[in-house]
Amino acid sequence: MSQLFQSTFHTLTMDEAKIEIEDNPNIIIVDVRTPEEYQKGHIPGAINVPVETPQLITEKIPDKNETIFVYCLSGGRSQRACELFADMGYGHITDIGGILFWPGNLEKGE
Repeated sequence: MSQLFQSTFHTLTMDEAKIEIEDNPNIIIVDVRTPEEYQKGHIPGAINVPVETPQLITEKIPDKNETIFVYCLSGGRSQRACELFADMGYGHITDIGGILFWPGNLEKGE
């Protein structure tokens, strides 16, 4: 079978991601929603890099070898952002889907 369409990033459920995040404090969590959505509630410790401005990731995360978990509201934008970040040379990207499925508490504000 052809590997032509093999993704360049991994996927986890939010439940799996929460366990990984608790076990590894070095994971960088990226919220790719709008700043307004981010301020209304985000995963604790997440940084905001809206999918509309993916180049901001190079300012916020200059090391392309960092382990990065990416999420949005329901999973659509996070997949697109993972593709963009992988194309920019980030090698350890994981799409964790939508915050709607996050099993923990959320932070509000910046």
